[in-house]
Parts: sequence; structure tokens; C-alpha cells
Amino acid sequence: WFAVFLIWTLLYAMAQAQRRAVRFGNEKLQLQVNVKDAELRALQAQINPHFFFNSLNTIRALVYQDPDAAASAIGKLAGMMRHSLQAGQSETVRLADEMRAVEAYLSMEKLRFEDRMQVDIECEAGIEDTALPPMMLQTLVENAVKHGVERSQVLCQIKISANTSPSGDSTVLRVANQGQL
Repeated sequence: WFAVFLIWTLLYAMAQAQRRAVRFGNEKLQLQVNVKDAELRALQAQINPHFFFNSLNTIRALVYQDPDAAASAIGKLAGMMRHSLQAGQSETVRLADEMRAVEAYLSMEKLRFEDRMQVDIECEAGIEDTALPPMMLQTLVENAVKHGVERSQVLCQIKISANTSPSGDSTVLRVANQGQL
């Protein structure tokens, strides 16, 4: 009986150790996900205020030059801020909603950069309901403006495309500019 008891105790201890190892592994993965989520939220918080204050300065200048354009810009900015707040409350957003927010953002930046920025957007039909992390596309476009248009004294083109991958199992988003690394 002693040998049976010893073998049973060893097997039980090994099973418990395996269970603990799996639990610790899962906890480690959850912590990594939480860290990445916090990094994403911090990045969003850094980018949005910079754009917001630039937009307010642009609108302030428009108030005296073109009141109708200023009113339109305020509406677009309000829509973008609404999207940003709503997107922060959910884990994913629809591609179509993100594209609308990006188009509003780019129209605000177009007021700021005037003839220095040209935008080309191509979105394949049928992928509008694709789910993506909130503000993901917005962040890429903001980087394209920051590192392309802001640094350029000549016309800079920003190309945005959303297509189904060749294998058909995913959606490919591309944001490109003529900026220098």
C-alpha cells in the first residue's frame, strides 16, 4: 500500500504543478494583453490632444476669414470627438465608421495644409462591416500627416486603401505617404 500511496501522491503533485503552470501562463498572457491595451490607450491619448488643439487654431483663423467653413469645421471636429469617445468604450469599431472619422480628420487637416496635401482613399466594397481596433486607422493616418505633410514644403499625397487579402481571409489596410524616414 505504501508504494501505491507514494505513486498516487507523486501523480497528484505533478497534476497540481501542471495545473499551476497553465494558470500562471494564462495570467501572464492576460497581463501582456492588458499592457498592450494600456499602451494603445496612452498612444491615443497623446495623439488626440495635439490634433485637437491644431484644429481649434485652424478654426479660430477660419472664423474671421470664412465663417461658413468655420461652422462646417466645428461640426466635423465634434463628429470626430464623438467617434473618438464612443470608440474608446468598445473593443472594436466598424471599418466604415473608422473611415468616416478619418475622412473628417483629413478634411480638418486639409484646411490647415491647404494645397500641400492630396488624399486618395480606396475602400473595396463589401468590407465596410470589418471589425478593427478603435482608432487604429486614425493613428496610422495621423502618422502619415505628421511625417509626410507636416515635414514637406511641396505637395504630399496620402494614400489609404482597404482591401481583402489575396487569400480572402483578412482585410489589408494600407496608409502611405511620400515622407522620409
